[in-house]
Amino acid sequence: MSQPRLTLQDLYDGNQRFMHGNEPSNIDRHVRIDKQEPPFLLFNCADSRLPGSLVFSVPLGNIFSSANIANQFNEQDLNTKSVLSFAVDNLKVDHIIVMGHYGCGGVAAAIASPPKGDISAAGITIHEYIAPIRRIYQTTERPEIASYREAKAPIPVEDPANEDHDYRFIAYSRDPALYSTARALVEENVRAQVARIATSELMTEKFNSPDLSATGVFIHGFVYELETGQVYDLGVSVGRPGIVPHMPFPRAP
Repeated sequence: MSQPRLTLQDLYDGNQRFMHGNEPSNIDRHVRIDKQEPPFLLFNCADSRLPGSLVFSVPLGNIFSSANIANQFNEQDLNTKSVLSFAVDNLKVDHIIVMGHYGCGGVAAAIASPPKGDISAAGITIHEYIAPIRRIYQTTERPEIASYREAKAPIPVEDPANEDHDYRFIAYSRDPALYSTARALVEENVRAQVARIATSELMTEKFNSPDLSATGVFIHGFVYELETGQVYDLGVSVGRPGIVPHMPFPRAP
């Protein structure tokens, strides 16, 4: 007999268990081998400190996930585009979640000025990949970011592929203004990815479809606090006009 389909409330309850160390000691690993029917698609950051779907402490088979540097979505990227297409058209997910995290190195690198001079092939690739986040930093009117951007000189950086270089001095700076800027940019980046997914060709088609089953597809922006394990909602959920799902997660501080 099939199990009830999980909801956002189940994700919230699971995150509370994860935060307080009350996860089940024996997660059910028995899943259907003939098909998968996850209600959630998760775009998250490729970061070893971010446990991805584990933060929601739900049984296997409920979260279809994809990760890259700074949880980005781009229609020109066949990887993220195909993940979205498969999740929405084939798996029929109910919710699409973009989850960033405070202390993100990719976001921190976007605050720093691009390195000059000789740069490795790996460094070039990284900076090309985070260029959309750097544009957010350079153009957003969010007060914390705009005030810092206008008041401070660019932060020089070295080749990001250099193993001796570390962006934690930005992400966890003791300078309150820089610390606030880094956290705010994490949030603005998530907002931007939600908007990109919502305005993608696929989702525009879905939201305009007369098919009533499409009304169950929602897009949400979450952010994860590494220190506490808490997942926050950014209040940017998107769905068909007039349809707003109940959101149990607290708003970001």
